[in-house]
Amino acid sequence: GAGGRREGQTGLSAAVAAVAFWYTTNICLLLTNRALLMASFRKPAFLTLLHMLTTCAMMNLFVYVLRLTEPEPIKSRRQLFKILVLSFTFGPSIVLGVSSLKFIPVNLEEAIASTTPLATALFLYLLTGKVESTSKYASMVVVVAGIAVASQGEPAWHTLGVSLAVLSTLSRGLKSVMQQILMSNDEEKLKPMNLVRWMALFAAIMVLPVVSLVDGWGDVFARLRAAREGDSGFVKMLSINLCLAAAQNLANFLVTKCVGALTCQVLGNAKNILGAAVSVVVFSTTLTATSVLGYSITAVGIILYCGVLYQQGKPKQTGVKQPLLGKGEP
Repeated sequence: GAGGRREGQTGLSAAVAAVAFWYTTNICLLLTNRALLMASFRKPAFLTLLHMLTTCAMMNLFVYVLRLTEPEPIKSRRQLFKILVLSFTFGPSIVLGVSSLKFIPVNLEEAIASTTPLATALFLYLLTGKVESTSKYASMVVVVAGIAVASQGEPAWHTLGVSLAVLSTLSRGLKSVMQQILMSNDEEKLKPMNLVRWMALFAAIMVLPVVSLVDGWGDVFARLRAAREGDSGFVKMLSINLCLAAAQNLANFLVTKCVGALTCQVLGNAKNILGAAVSVVVFSTTLTATSVLGYSITAVGIILYCGVLYQQGKPKQTGVKQPLLGKGEP
């Protein structure tokens, strides 16, 4: 009894710490991304490539130099295939989302992206056979609906733009599920740092040709020179941005390991509320009444979702103690 209670408290503490780390790095990354955009550096594919290379370098530093965890090799072709799928969904999901903004407004893209928890639930069922409780699905719909309401203005429909945004959302859902599988399957399990370093390496290789197609290497180097000459703090800001991206990537994997793929995506929508609040404080962004209503609905949905998690984590009548969030979602 006491051991089970301690295990549950340890799992909950780890989950809270991971989520706090994730939220902090994400908000700071948002601020530096905005600073780079203000410096006229708008090269999403190239920036994604730099994020992947920096993440790979930092994880290898943590594993091989600082020895924060033992290095883990790829054990089988099956495991390699799953890592490649994860890598393929990681970089392209970002590039697809940004590319969709060329055809549709931000509010419509955000509304589509808010359905990522639903995409995650779908892939969890297809790949693991996992079916959640009706109450969890219901609360998740409230979370998604709130962000959808907050994102609405006058969305202009564009078939290609909407298709790119949907593909990006499906990629994020699949990525989250693959992360969970690769950190929980006994035969193919990898610790977060090792999984991130392998994923980042393969993702960087996959994004390389995308940079040529989307950004163009000549234009990339020209923009880099112009940004550096126009702003003496550009190099420092870019360096901070890359380090934050690596930290956020690791934090995302840690959150998935602690709470599972589906809860991670629900928390991602909660992160949108925090991001909006920070944007108001730092950039004096104006929130409409519709946005406030939508974020309020999402907040209610998150509270309901957490209530479901609490009820599921309570000790059963048989006396068996179960951790609240410690083992994640199978």
